[in-house]
Amino acid sequence: MPCALTCSGCCLEQTCLPGGTDKACGKGGKDCRDCALNSMTCESQTCEGVCTPSCVGKCQGEDDGCGKPCTTNTCGGCCQLGLCRPGSSASACGAGGVDCLSCASPTPTCSGGSCTCVPSCANKCAGESDGCGGTCSANTCAGCCDASGHCQAGTTSAACGVAGGSCTNCTVTSLKCVSGTCQCVPECMGKCKGAPDGCGGSCPSNHCTGCCDVSLVCQTGKSSGACGKAGSPCVDCAAKGCQGGTCV
Repeated sequence: MPCALTCSGCCLEQTCLPGGTDKACGKGGKDCRDCALNSMTCESQTCEGVCTPSCVGKCQGEDDGCGKPCTTNTCGGCCQLGLCRPGSSASACGAGGVDCLSCASPTPTCSGGSCTCVPSCANKCAGESDGCGGTCSANTCAGCCDASGHCQAGTTSAACGVAGGSCTNCTVTSLKCVSGTCQCVPECMGKCKGAPDGCGGSCPSNHCTGCCDVSLVCQTGKSSGACGKAGSPCVDCAAKGCQGGTCV
């Protein structure tokens, strides 16, 4: 909210000050006056003494520094609530003393005193929206471009790819996305040493907590017909029972 609407002292670049010093004197949310510039002093939030009016860089009606309104507009930026602003911010945009504009979509940026839209094509596919009603001419997507032409990260199995190439669905071939490429990832968790790893190879070490049968399939190791633990060969306990991976 603009300082002028809430300040009981004076405003200096939208900051509310008490308004009781020679360098920042004023009240009622008006611009702070530097009384010292006119060899004056601040008394009760008012510059007292002989005052020289100054309207340079101010809006028409703005305080001339001596308690009277300026009759001309010499603001180089824009006028907001009767005060001259630089005119370079999105919340107060303008030049030549015109009324300030608040820039919003689709022209959210203030440039040269005008509300404009700055195209953004960073990390986007060619043909994707530039955010200003146009399309991106170059492909700057670091991941992959989906069927709709949108840039995806390229790190998921459903949309895998790099350098702006077309996204690939790795799940169709039961593969996984690794560094932007569909690959077969060996899976040996819960398997016996020598068991198929799912990628045409075999598991180099044991990950079975039960026992391994003759087909190198990991069993729980808790039944009398297949008793064992820590990846050991399964044992048929026959008439005996299996307890804790051991025939008893």
